[in-house]
Amino acid sequence: MKKLSIAKDVLLGISALFLLVAAIFSVSQKVSLLTVTSRSMEPTLKAGDTVITKKVDVSTVNQGDIIVLPVPLNPTLRYVHRVFEFSKESDEILIKTKGDANPEPDEWTMQITSQEVSKEIAVLPTSKIFSGPIGRKTILYVLFFSGIALTLTGAFLLLRRRNPASL
Repeated sequence: MKKLSIAKDVLLGISALFLLVAAIFSVSQKVSLLTVTSRSMEPTLKAGDTVITKKVDVSTVNQGDIIVLPVPLNPTLRYVHRVFEFSKESDEILIKTKGDANPEPDEWTMQITSQEVSKEIAVLPTSKIFSGPIGRKTILYVLFFSGIALTLTGAFLLLRRRNPASL
């Protein structure tokens, strides 16, 4: 029984350490996740897929890259499209984008004023996983709070083992 208890504690400790390392990596490398909500990038990206993005220097962006930009008419929203045209005129960087499923490029040309832009580095094909009866948001909340509960449980067990008289 004691071996099982030790194995659980080790598993909890490793899980907590993994979550901590993942969080530190995400922040330090400027990596984030974005859910695709439309079909404008099919077949490359399907609605419901998760895109892993990384902030990169705008000068490293090339034609054909998939990037994340604010929607021109509503900058609080973001869209993911492929770079169709990239030009640098004096100090202005101009990008025209196009969805892979769209017959024509987007109507607008974006002037990039920041030094960095979010660029797609990987795609998690989660559209099939999260299209069931349970919503994607619910699953993500369960995963997030399960990670917190796992970390707190591991910390509690480790503290209780060190000071059994104080608990």
